[in-house]
Amino acid sequence: MRIVIVNDHARIVGGAAKIAILSARALAERGHRVDFFAATGPVAPELAGLEVTCLGIEPHTENPSRLRGALQGIWYRPAARALRALLAQCDPRDTVVHFHAYRDALTASVADAAQRAGFVCVYTAHEYSMGCPYQGFFDYRRNEICHLRG
Repeated sequence: MRIVIVNDHARIVGGAAKIAILSARALAERGHRVDFFAATGPVAPELAGLEVTCLGIEPHTENPSRLRGALQGIWYRPAARALRALLAQCDPRDTVVHFHAYRDALTASVADAAQRAGFVCVYTAHEYSMGCPYQGFFDYRRNEICHLRG
C-alpha cells in the first residue's frame, strides 16, 4: 500500500507535525511506501529515506503582504497543483491520502484536490476546528465552555 501523508510542516513544530512525521516513519518501517507532502521546511531528519515533497513556502500568517497572506490562507492553488502532480503518480486503488494539518500553509485546497482525484482520504483531527470554528469548544465572549453543536 502507498500512503501519502499531508502536513503543513516537514519538521516538528508541534503535536500534529510530530505525529505526522513519526507515523510516516512507522508506516515505512512496516513496509508501506510513504510519500510525505509538506509546505514548509526544513525536512526533519526522521523523514530521511522517504519520498518527501516540500514546497518551501511559509505559512500565510508570515507573508509580508497581509492581502497576499489572506488570499493564500483561504485557498492556495499552487499547493493543490503540486499535490495533484504527486497523486498523478499514484494508483487510487492502493493509495490512501492521510491529512494531518493543512491550516497554516497548504489550506483545504489540498484536501479538495485529493478528493476530486478519487483517492481514499483519512483525516486526523489534531485540532477542534472540524467541530468548532473557534477551535476550542469554548465561548470566549462569555468565558465559559461552549455546549453548542457544530
